[in-house]
Amino acid sequence: MASSSGDDEFVVLVCSDPNNQIETDISNEEIVISTTDFSTWDYPSTLSFSTFKIQAHRNRLIEESSYFRGLLSGSFSESCLDYISIQWQLETFLNVVRCIFGFRLDITSKNFIPLFQVNIWLLQTFLLAFFLMPQIKMG
Repeated sequence: MASSSGDDEFVVLVCSDPNNQIETDISNEEIVISTTDFSTWDYPSTLSFSTFKIQAHRNRLIEESSYFRGLLSGSFSESCLDYISIQWQLETFLNVVRCIFGFRLDITSKNFIPLFQVNIWLLQTFLLAFFLMPQIKMG
């Protein structure tokens, strides 16, 4: 899917946890949510799903995150897509996205290490993709 230009452009973050071993109901496999509705989310209920599809403003992701800036506005293939697939621990990634969109992030002894790991992962993924890109020859 190619993206269109515009200020209200959205991207869908398809988030799943590769380590999730919990059996879920067929009804709780996937939920589609929007960053415009963060304040009305039933957070515990949202976390019962095995996959999130988060509709997010592309420009906000680019402005607030160097990872998404490189991914969505750089020369990566994702820059022209309407969706990005992300595999990470869902609660942690959801907290990061909420923080990007202006919601308070409470850091506790329980979530400090997972939040630190996702930040390292975002940076590592960006750097690996950058260094594995085909070299561009300058004339």
